[in-house]
Amino acid sequence: MLTNSRKLDSYSDLFDLLYYLVGIFLIIAILPISVFVISICYMSVEEFLSCLENGDETIINRSSGAWQVNQSNFAKINDIFKQDKKIYSMGQFTYWVDKVDLYSPRDNYVAEKNIRMVPGCWIRRGVYLGTNVVVMPNVFINVGVHIGNYSMIDSGVTVGSCAYVGEKCHISSNVVLAGVLEPSSSMPVIIEDHVFIGAQCVIAEGVIIPEGCVIGAGTKITSSTKIVDTNNNVVEKILPYSVIVPGSYQRDNVFLDCAVVIKQVDEKTRAKTSINMLLR
Repeated sequence: MLTNSRKLDSYSDLFDLLYYLVGIFLIIAILPISVFVISICYMSVEEFLSCLENGDETIINRSSGAWQVNQSNFAKINDIFKQDKKIYSMGQFTYWVDKVDLYSPRDNYVAEKNIRMVPGCWIRRGVYLGTNVVVMPNVFINVGVHIGNYSMIDSGVTVGSCAYVGEKCHISSNVVLAGVLEPSSSMPVIIEDHVFIGAQCVIAEGVIIPEGCVIGAGTKITSSTKIVDTNNNVVEKILPYSVIVPGSYQRDNVFLDCAVVIKQVDEKTRAKTSINMLLR
C-alpha cells in the first residue's frame, strides 16, 4: 500500500510539473500575439493622425451609396481633445497652445501628390489631402478632414473637424463647412464630388451636398433650413446637380432665410464654374 501511495504521489508531482510547463509555454507563445493585437487596437495618437493623413484610416465611409461615420475613429478624435494642451512652435518666434499640432508636409509626399499649400494656410494634423489639392491663404482645416483629389479650398475657408470634401470640388472664399465639434454633431458636413460652393456660404449640421451641385454665393444650409423650388414647393431632399441660391419666405410678419433650388446644372452653369479648373 505504501509503494502504491508513493507511485501516486510521483504521478501527481509529474502532472503538476507538466501543468506548469504547459502554462509557461502558453504564456510565452500568446504574450507576443496579445501585445501585437493590443498595439494595433490602441495605436498612439501620432500613429492615428499619420494614418488619417495617409488615407489608411478614415472618419467618413460610403457603403452601398450611404454615408457612414466610423464610430471607432470618431471616438479617437474626441479623445484627442480630452488631452492636456501643449506648447507648439514654428521657428523661434511663433508659438501657440493647442491639443493638436499643425500638419507638417513631407517633401516627397507633397511632391508626389502635387499638393499646393499657399503660405498662410493653417492645417491641423490628421488631415487627408488628395492629389493636386490646392489650399489658399487664411484657410483653416481642422483635424480628421478629407479633401479629395483636384479640389480647391479658396482663401478664408473654414473646414470643420472630420468634414468631407470630395474630388474636383471648388470651395470659394470665406465658406464655412461645419464639422462634428463646432457645433457638436454626430455627422459632419459632406460635400460630394464635382460640387461648386460660392463665396460666403455656410453649410452646417451634417448637411450632405450631393454630387455636381452648385451652391450660389451667400447660401446658408443647415439641417433646419427650409429648401424650396421656384414654385414654393418644399424640397425634402437635394438632388444631384441642383443649382441652389439664397432666398426668403414670409412667416407671419417676418421674412426668414431659405434656400431655393432654381434649376438643374446645365451647360451655361458648367461654363461659369469650370473656369476655376483652368485657374489652378
